Amino acid sequence: MIRMTVLVLLSFATISWADDTRPGSDFQPAVLVQFAVADLDRSIEFYRDVLGLEFELRIDELQWARFKTAIDGLTLGLGVQDEVTGSGTTSLNLGVANVPTARARLEEAGVEFLGPTQTIPGVVQLADFLDPDGNKIRLAGHPDSTGP
Repeated sequence: MIRMTVLVLLSFATISWADDTRPGSDFQPAVLVQFAVADLDRSIEFYRDVLGLEFELRIDELQWARFKTAIDGLTLGLGVQDEVTGSGTTSLNLGVANVPTARARLEEAGVEFLGPTQTIPGVVQLADFLDPDGNKIRLAGHPDSTGP
């Protein structure tokens, strides 16, 4: 199993949670990233067994499941939809201690990557792959990391 920290790079926003006078101050600092999937069982197996995320909840009546992440307030939801087209340009970035090691473990589990690992010297290494429904996932880590 690969230990990962989930990093979601959807957009950048500055929010002051201490400002209770603003409209909508009842919102909690929580984020759910949700992917559309075709087969809930297959997707639960992939995210739990292949990626090692912690399975939290399944609601069969809604055809929906949720996973915990290592970040408080951030969860991943999977919901069955009739038309699944993948995540397009949005990707779920998984921070890992060592990209080559994590990539090798995922390749051993049958994950096919979209190309070679990209390295921005001194900044980051990135390796992209798709989940079974075409949602883009990226391993991200410091290029100088020697791993655990």
